[in-house]
Amino acid sequence: MKPDPGQSEIEIVLKEDYILVKPPKGVNLWDIFMTLGKFIAKPEFQDKNDIWLLGDGSVNLNFSDLQKINDFLRENIPQFAIGKKSAIVVSTGFQRGLVETFVTLWKEYPRKIRVFSDLKEAEEWVKE
Repeated sequence: MKPDPGQSEIEIVLKEDYILVKPPKGVNLWDIFMTLGKFIAKPEFQDKNDIWLLGDGSVNLNFSDLQKINDFLRENIPQFAIGKKSAIVVSTGFQRGLVETFVTLWKEYPRKIRVFSDLKEAEEWVKE
């Protein structure tokens, strides 16, 4: 799989209590894999929860992409994910539906995942 020409990288911000992941408009499967690969095993990220902030733009993913992401994470997420949290903040109903489908695929995964419409609520949850 090769990245699309001119694709934007996903911005990763290391906060005191969590990692903030800000995908650009038009995020796609390759963008997600590249981002996960950058921080999945780095020691400074292992003890942190994360928040994925999806903006108003389109998301270039489909349901088969969700299964590919699911398979990738099951094979590559180390055991330090147990007990950690991932919050996904959505801004549209379509995003919510897509992400809730993804969360359903992950119900057996050791990392807790929740969908939010508000960044402040997501921050409160990952800091608990």
